[in-house]
Amino acid sequence: MLIEPAAPCAAPVAGFLRLVPGDRGLAQVNPADSTERSCPWMPGGVVASDLDGDGDHELLFSAPPGAPALWEGVDGRFVERSLDVDLSTLAGREVLAQAAVDLDGDRLPEILLVGEGFAARLPNRGGLAFGPAERLFFEPDWPLTCINTLAAGDIDGDGDLDLLLPGLDPIPFEGFRPSAEPFWPGTPDRLLVQDDGGFALARSLEQQPYPWLSMHALFTDRDDDGDLDVFIGSDRARDGRPGASFWRNDGELIDDAPEVGADVHACVMGAAGRDFDGDGDRDYCVSDLGTRLRCLLNEGGTYVEGASSLGLDADLEAVPGWTQEDAPWSPWSVEAIDLDNDGRLDLATAAGPPPGAAGIADSQFSFHQPDILWQGTAAGFVDRSVPAGYALTDPHYGLASADLDRDGHRELILGSWGGPVVLWDNPCGPGAWAEVALDGPDGNRQGFGARVELVVGDRVEVQELHALRTVGQSAAELHFGLGEATSIDRIEVRWTDGQVSTARDLAINARITLRHPDRLR
Repeated sequence: MLIEPAAPCAAPVAGFLRLVPGDRGLAQVNPADSTERSCPWMPGGVVASDLDGDGDHELLFSAPPGAPALWEGVDGRFVERSLDVDLSTLAGREVLAQAAVDLDGDRLPEILLVGEGFAARLPNRGGLAFGPAERLFFEPDWPLTCINTLAAGDIDGDGDLDLLLPGLDPIPFEGFRPSAEPFWPGTPDRLLVQDDGGFALARSLEQQPYPWLSMHALFTDRDDDGDLDVFIGSDRARDGRPGASFWRNDGELIDDAPEVGADVHACVMGAAGRDFDGDGDRDYCVSDLGTRLRCLLNEGGTYVEGASSLGLDADLEAVPGWTQEDAPWSPWSVEAIDLDNDGRLDLATAAGPPPGAAGIADSQFSFHQPDILWQGTAAGFVDRSVPAGYALTDPHYGLASADLDRDGHRELILGSWGGPVVLWDNPCGPGAWAEVALDGPDGNRQGFGARVELVVGDRVEVQELHALRTVGQSAAELHFGLGEATSIDRIEVRWTDGQVSTARDLAINARITLRHPDRLR
């Protein structure tokens, strides 16, 4: 175990967030690219990850048709770096999204790319240098699948990471461009299982009663039985089309979403899995078109809709300039994290118009799409977007959180379309906190999919560590806001291979690294 205490907060800021925009040298401007493409493109993808192992977080931003833009973190500020990599193995196909995942166990995350019928990795050679693209999955012939995101987790419990590639729209032939009436047959979601460093297609997952369209996937242990299940959110899942699927892992994957009430019919573009109602069970809140999020609240293994009961309706009428003509609200990324360290979850979203047939410029949706921020209170969530100055209406999509200055308060980074990246600086406050990092087995050093339980007195908080979630990936650490706590009684990590690590009597206001038992031998 490694404990890195933070310096005391020199000037605590009381109250809710007091987020202050600050660029920290980050001058990334995402172009207003309206190129007509074969695949829907979710712009503004953002990844926060320590790519060079120096303790600072780098930032990656989507830059189709090629490799992402790279900004090096240097003591909380950023310097633009060239990511000049060889993509020739992708045969000219467009890159649509990126993630950062350590696949070879050297603590230097590879950059994973997905796009038109492929998934690939850029090997991390150290010093922010990356090797040529290596195929992990590649469809050789038409039709191709638009793969706009991925999820990483150890589905078979063997200690190394597997990948899930949700399938969005199909590309029926070379040069295809969607018309004003979208081409909407479904596509399967591919599960790639890793073995000896290579990936093989283990299974195609399809919604009931037929395969549909997906842009979101999450490995999560929904029933707390020690193995990872799979939640896949459907897109455009209205008017009788298939809803979300939830694959229970009992040695084989079984989609029982309709039976347990999890087949939400929505446009799921982002999701967060946490205990939102305080009953000890893991719930799931997802984005959707409308005026609020959609939340699946776990009631003994079945799910009920509960966004409004939690207070997660967006107060859009409070946003200056919002009118009914701007409806529906179109949120994308969802980030649930205690931003003010008062011991209660807050919830942030990024919002922007969906792409139309020829790009966002041709979208039928209003460009007046405010980002919404809810504060967690004893009585539920309260929309604080306007008082906090958070309700920006420029198009934003990816959302990531990371403690950029190591003061225990997570910053928020929002990726844009047609404008600058937005970075919300979060000054330190009086609340206690802990950042928990993991050092896992060789096949999953970052510990994606691990379950971390933190105990302070009679309070128990459980989190899972995720990589990319649609268009946003936060730092590979778990943040716990601890309010008025003066110490931590216990932290327990249940790794995806079933082994357990436990630490007791820990200091607050520190970055704590817990190691897998194999790392201690």
